[in-house]
Amino acid sequence: MQMHSGNFVVVSYQEAFRAREGITQSVCLPHGWQGTIVVLEWNTDRPLNTLAVYRSWPDSEGPLP
Repeated sequence: MQMHSGNFVVVSYQEAFRAREGITQSVCLPHGWQGTIVVLEWNTDRPLNTLAVYRSWPDSEGPLP
């Protein structure tokens, strides 16, 4: 999400986490959400280089070819 100016939000019951533009926030909500919701937003007008995204992930079994 950071590579493409996206927004990542997770809300679960009375807690929320947001990551946007290199800033992360964690807050308690005054009213609970009954369950968990995950929101991913990114600009679809920008091409997404999926290989660059996968290569940026932590590696557990060796590098990608």
